[in-house]
Amino acid sequence: MRVKCDCETRCTALDLARDPSGSATISASVGLGGANRADDVRTVQSLLNDVKVERGGPAPPLAVDGIAGPLTNGAIGKFQRKQELPVADSRVDPNGPTLQALNSERSNKAADPDRKTREAARIANAVAAMGDAKLAVDRAIGLVDAAVNFVMLGKSLTTSSEPFDFVSRHFKFEGLGRDRTLADLGFIKTTYLRMRSVLRGRTGITGTLIFGANMFDVDPNPGTSPPQAKAYVPGDDGDGVVKSRIYWTDAIDGHPRDRFTYLTLHELGHFVDEDDPSLEIVDHGYAFFGTVLKLNHNLRMHNADNYAMMAFDRTFGRARLLALYPLLAAMPA
Repeated sequence: MRVKCDCETRCTALDLARDPSGSATISASVGLGGANRADDVRTVQSLLNDVKVERGGPAPPLAVDGIAGPLTNGAIGKFQRKQELPVADSRVDPNGPTLQALNSERSNKAADPDRKTREAARIANAVAAMGDAKLAVDRAIGLVDAAVNFVMLGKSLTTSSEPFDFVSRHFKFEGLGRDRTLADLGFIKTTYLRMRSVLRGRTGITGTLIFGANMFDVDPNPGTSPPQAKAYVPGDDGDGVVKSRIYWTDAIDGHPRDRFTYLTLHELGHFVDEDDPSLEIVDHGYAFFGTVLKLNHNLRMHNADNYAMMAFDRTFGRARLLALYPLLAAMPA
């Protein structure tokens, strides 16, 4: 499965090789003294993160970065000791007992009898937040329209600089010429219009709702995404996922409604983009790390978090936005 976006941290293309039974496989040894091929290391890191701490899983979770450093090697050794495996050598070998134990832990987690209940609640929470997401997108469209009026007409009795200043706070329009400004405002509005269309959905010829609430689904491959990833849009079909869905992972469970609303807005940016680099909406920076504030105008125009941030900020206010992402406090008020 190639993941297009993992919403709050960096995007990660993570392909877990599997045998016919569905168990994860590696091509060579991972860990202390191992071959440590990047894809194999990511597989082992993901498997380790799927293990409960009391069963030998790492705390905090490992970064799924494909690097077999001291933390990964140490986590392998810890798991081996906790599981009382025959050898605790901090290495995972293909078809060896450590890999078998890691796959067993994942299978046990997948067989969790409470999973169906949690997954149903997850989708219910996402659907419940759709109203807030729709409101935010509508407000963002109105805001951009008002900003366009100001750029075209200037300050008058019927226009104000405030809408444009608000948009510029999130997309950094300073220093651009009038024509470029109007063109880029048009791109932003078009993106929000596409997001609104997806949120509203439409009825197909068979009477089935296309998009709308039907675009949400649970992650069919738990444990294969980085532990921080709460939602994602696949970059292509395969491994049980399709591009026309937003998938919610285990990591979103227990989070407040505002988190579902914000991440729906973020993922919609990816959902409606185009493969053409001039039209794509990707992840150049994140609210979670505050790196979104370091982007220039061109990168913000094609960054999913900027669309989510502006719509959420305009609709629900700075205080609720900062409650989700405190590092955004550095953004001018």
